[in-house]
Amino acid sequence: MREILKSLTSVDKKGIGIIWLLAVIVFGNGIQGEYLMTWDDNQQIVENEDVKTLTFSSIKNYFTKYYVGSYQPLASFSFGIEYAIFGKNAKVHHVTNLILHLLNIVLVYCLVLALFQEKYIPLIVTAFFAINPFQTEVLGWISTRSTLLYAFFILWASNIFVFHIKKDEGKITAATLFKVLFLYVLATLTKSASIVFPFTLMLLCVFVVRKWNRKLILQILPFFGVSIAAGLISISSRQSGGDTFSKFYSFYSIKEHIIIRLKTLYFYLIEPFYQTKLHIYRAFITSPDQITGELLPDSYVWQGLIALVVLLLLVVLAFRYRRKDVGRLLIFSLVWFFVNIGLHFNFFAVSINMLAERYMYLPIIALALLLVALIKMMVISYPNIKVKTAYMLVFVPLFVFYGITSYKQVGTWKNEMSLYKHDIKYTQYHYSFLQLGRMYHKRKHLQKSLETFNAHVKMNPNETKIYLYRALLIADMGDVAYAEKDLYRILDLRKKTSGGTDKKKLFGQAFYHLGLIWQKSDKAKSLNYLDSAIQYQNADAVVLKQQLNQFKSNGLPTTSKSGYDYKSKLSEKDMDEGGSVYEIVPKAIQVGEYDKALFYIDMMQYVAPDSVMTYIYKAVALIGVKQYAEAQSVLEDAIVGKNLSSPRLQELLSVAKNGIE
Repeated sequence: MREILKSLTSVDKKGIGIIWLLAVIVFGNGIQGEYLMTWDDNQQIVENEDVKTLTFSSIKNYFTKYYVGSYQPLASFSFGIEYAIFGKNAKVHHVTNLILHLLNIVLVYCLVLALFQEKYIPLIVTAFFAINPFQTEVLGWISTRSTLLYAFFILWASNIFVFHIKKDEGKITAATLFKVLFLYVLATLTKSASIVFPFTLMLLCVFVVRKWNRKLILQILPFFGVSIAAGLISISSRQSGGDTFSKFYSFYSIKEHIIIRLKTLYFYLIEPFYQTKLHIYRAFITSPDQITGELLPDSYVWQGLIALVVLLLLVVLAFRYRRKDVGRLLIFSLVWFFVNIGLHFNFFAVSINMLAERYMYLPIIALALLLVALIKMMVISYPNIKVKTAYMLVFVPLFVFYGITSYKQVGTWKNEMSLYKHDIKYTQYHYSFLQLGRMYHKRKHLQKSLETFNAHVKMNPNETKIYLYRALLIADMGDVAYAEKDLYRILDLRKKTSGGTDKKKLFGQAFYHLGLIWQKSDKAKSLNYLDSAIQYQNADAVVLKQQLNQFKSNGLPTTSKSGYDYKSKLSEKDMDEGGSVYEIVPKAIQVGEYDKALFYIDMMQYVAPDSVMTYIYKAVALIGVKQYAEAQSVLEDAIVGKNLSSPRLQELLSVAKNGIE
């Protein structure tokens, strides 16, 4: 890389300096942003014990665990280093993200300069990449560190690859190939989107050498092995976070899936050129009660058709000019675009059923090249127009527009409140209403919370969660009877739908919260509701019944077998918002509070005696307190007695047996 940087002229360095200055001016205010606790920053950093306590054990966990349904150990490691040095400091994470973006600006400039030996193209493409409004999500949200870091490794590897095949006239040494492969492995340890890099290498190879170099292509084959391994890990990580992929596919008809793909094409191919109304959350729904208005708006259809027509025109132009440099530029741009964004068209289980600006971090380079190619074609058709003049007429006002839009948009990422307020202006997606209402409630802005929830109910009366959160709010406002009506609305809505695990879980939550809101004013009524919740296997209801000091069923003890005294040690904080038993147990295990975990596991096992996950939690906790014989007994009961099947159960059984020995 040192050779590549040395090859930059003073003009190149000045150009990079100007773009750096623009990027800092546009995105610098993002440094003041807070942690977004409902946007993964809690699980990634603030509440992640592996990040908060940097040890050999936590480093091991970075490489062996999934966080927020993703495998990104190097991103987690970087957070751990920052936390160890600076503590809980959101500004530090934002500064690091901005520095990574500035480094990527240099790498983009060098790569484009190596590929296209024309005076203005590197400057234009890099500026387009640096300040496009689609980059604001990456610069405004701390948890997108993985996108910036993986792009850094991919761009670095691409630069080395292109530099050496140009220098050595289509050949590449084993040492250079090893460097590129090493950087690629680092990229796969940062973000799953890196699995497409071998195809990028093939594209770069064909474009630079200008022919199909069989030997060079064969040298790239080991990269596909790394790609396949990374893809399998990615699928596993997504499944650990919940199988939304199969729900997404089964929810829509074939026609609707076609419309969704066309809308996706429009979003990624067209919107980055003009979009000002950026949304923070554009997920495709997977449940009937999430519908707010039309399932797929009519705008999806006409936007998709526009995108399809534009794509066909680009293909026709590429074919027409295929023997000219401008045609090769257009073909390269289209292939780069689809290679790097293809995963996010939701055809594969490694993707998530949503649209997001952050996925365009690298593909945005292709859009800049597409625009350059179209301008060059226009100049060919109208020779009287100079290329420099055409570039200035198009890109100067475009970059002014991008700079202003990006600067404003970064401000909306300052905190969760500003995010959700902004999003509600432009979308009717239920998540923003739910979160904004809950935040108002938490901050004791009860009337604002009620207005937000009511606006969502008016828009979509079939959303069950909104009634749950509104009920808790109204109960806090003193109207327990009306809160009870809202919780019964959940039951009525769900009775009209088919059964299943989700329905049982929701019924359990509804009855639990009915018990919760009546616990102070009518204990008998509260206990009746809790009994109903327990029938639907709600472990939180068991805990609340213990709190009311009325639990006698089946002789469930008030202390765990390891001696954890529930009555003297249970903190009210445990059962606050976000303190469900199903969240307390894994958190307690993560921080080594095994006695606490074992008590709550007793509650879980009472209502769900055949749950594989409950047995896994119990075994891990028992091993944690070095009760290996007890852990072995629990695991053998699960595997032999209950006939439960899980590789994790077998692994833990081996650990327990080794501990006894």
